Amino acid sequence: MRQPTRWKLLAATLIVLLGCASGCWRQRTRTVLIPPGEPVQLAEPIEAYIYVDGVKSENRVMLPGGWWVLPEPEDD
Repeated sequence: MRQPTRWKLLAATLIVLLGCASGCWRQRTRTVLIPPGEPVQLAEPIEAYIYVDGVKSENRVMLPGGWWVLPEPEDD
């Protein structure tokens, strides 16, 4: 009678360990730090506020995927 309980406990432990381990190895999100002032290319279209001549747009603007975007240059 004791043997089946032991196997059930072992099986449950393995299932929990595999579930935890699979979440650690396969990250769904990743953070990439980009140096300030560097241009980046958009992977997919986004709607965002933009600055034109230092003035923020009143509405969001659709920026297509593939476009390059960069920060406003700093005044030295």
